[in-house]
Parts: sequence; structure tokens; C-alpha cells
Amino acid sequence: MPDASRPNIMHQLQNDIIKTDTLIDVGYGDMHDLIDFEHSSFKTIIGLDTQVFQPFRVYRNAKGINYDTQLHDQFLERFTLSEDDFTEYDFGINKNSLIICRHVLHFYEDRAKLNYLQRFYLSLQEGGLLYVRLNHIFNKDNTDPDYMNIRNDRVFQNKAVPDDIRYLIEPDDFLKLMRSDYYLLESHTESTEYDLTFVIKKLQRTIN
Repeated sequence: MPDASRPNIMHQLQNDIIKTDTLIDVGYGDMHDLIDFEHSSFKTIIGLDTQVFQPFRVYRNAKGINYDTQLHDQFLERFTLSEDDFTEYDFGINKNSLIICRHVLHFYEDRAKLNYLQRFYLSLQEGGLLYVRLNHIFNKDNTDPDYMNIRNDRVFQNKAVPDDIRYLIEPDDFLKLMRSDYYLLESHTESTEYDLTFVIKKLQRTIN
């Protein structure tokens, strides 16, 4: 069933969404974010994730419902799901209305984070939004020495799963950088004890 403690991104952004052409969820995982937008006015909803198997089962588990053939057909019609690695996906230019990237970027080095953010941003339509949430250096779960090895200043490696490496940001510094490069909707900026959330808006060009 849906997690009541998880933020509903659609409800958060409903007053800020201008265009509803294409939505892309980068790393859709448990599908809860996609399900939030299932009955929205977005024409196309795309989910990218290399680690989700049997997505319709994930969908049913998230909604707490049983298998139904008609529901399966509706699911296939509503969502376009891909196993493509988002790092190799063609997001295009000036075409997407909303991109969600929740709890993905802290698995990538800082330079890569910035490159991906720029790619997401360039793919947005004017007035489009980029929702980002990523873990930071004060996240106790990601920095617990009982479970994580410190590789250097802000890089931690899971002892049990060595391929699980977290490149954690310093939230204040990262926000400062984002504000210098992009226009943020500050009402959605939030830093908790675990992660940092911010929303970038691609401003409409003004003609003089």
C-alpha cells in the first residue's frame, strides 16, 4: 500500500506544473511516484530503471491489488517503462515537462551529478520542472561505520555490497551551486536529516 510518510510529488507540484506533455521518472523503483501521476493530465509517462523486474507486479504491490488482465492492458497503455540506463538515455532537447530524479544521483561522483543535471535541464520545455532528491553527508544510514567504509571525504562504500558506493553532497554547498546555475522554486527546497530536495524550473525566454 502507499507509504503515507512519502511525499506525493504530484500534490507538491500541482500549482507549479505548466505543461503536461512528457513526464520522466529516473529510477522509478517501487513505482510510487509514477502511480501518483497515473491519473494526471500528462500525455506520456516514462519510467527508467535498470533494476526493476516484473514492473506490473511492482505496480500491483504498490497499489495493493490483485492481477487483472484488463488492468494489465491499462498499465501497458499508460506507462512506458524502460530498462535503459538513464546515463545512456536520449532525453532530447526542450521536450520534457517534468523529470523526477529521486534518490539516484548520490550514487554518482560530483562531476557526473552536475553533468546529468544539465542534461535533464536542457531536455525540459520552457516552464518545465526538474524534481531532485538526493542523500547528503549528514545521512546517518549512509555514513554508519558499522555498515559503511569511508573511502574519502564524502564517499562511503557498503561493506556488505562493495558495488554500493555513495557520493554524498554537503547540502549547503550543493544548494549554493544549484542556485548559481539554475532557478529554484524555493518553496520546495528542503533539507532533512537524511536528504536534500530541490526543484529547478526552466524559465521561459523573454523576447525584447
